[in-house]
This record gives sequence, C-alpha cells and structure tokens, in this order.
Amino acid sequence: MREIGPWLLAALRVWIGALCLLPVVLLTRRPPRLDASRARDLAFAAVVNFSLPYVLIPWGELSISTGQASILNATLPFFTVLVGLLAWGRGRGLS
Repeated sequence: MREIGPWLLAALRVWIGALCLLPVVLLTRRPPRLDASRARDLAFAAVVNFSLPYVLIPWGELSISTGQASILNATLPFFTVLVGLLAWGRGRGLS
C-alpha cells in the first residue's frame, strides 16, 4: 500500500471539508458573509487553528506513535486559548 505524505493529507482534509460544506452553501442560497475588517483575524485563526495542525500532526506522526499524537491533539483546545490570550490579551473580550 502506498503512503501519502503530511502535506497531501492536510490538503485532502481541507478539500473534503470544503466539499461537505458546499451543499450547505448551495442549499441556503446565501453567499458566505466575510467582513473585510476581520480578515487579518480570520487569516491568523486559519493558520494557527487549522493549517498548522493539519500539517504538523501527520508530519509528527512520522516520528512518534499514533497514541502520542492523539494525546498531543487533545491539547489543541488548551493551546488555542493560550495563543488567543497571548495574541489579543484579556482586555479584548476574553474573560
């Protein structure tokens, strides 16, 4: 069986997610509302919360076991909050 690399796996995960959401967009007949003033925040969230884990977790599994990778993956919400606090601080809506 041929193996796929972490970059291809990440791309496949994103494409499968997009294909699953496409019927929702088509059935609601409303274009997604993107606020240009929040584009920087959305780009940051996309990189930190989605792109990096989708690539780094499969890449890391080349060196560690799947069990260790699942434990590290379970810490993702904690680190998301930590990055949010560091990036935006407590005074900007985070209590």
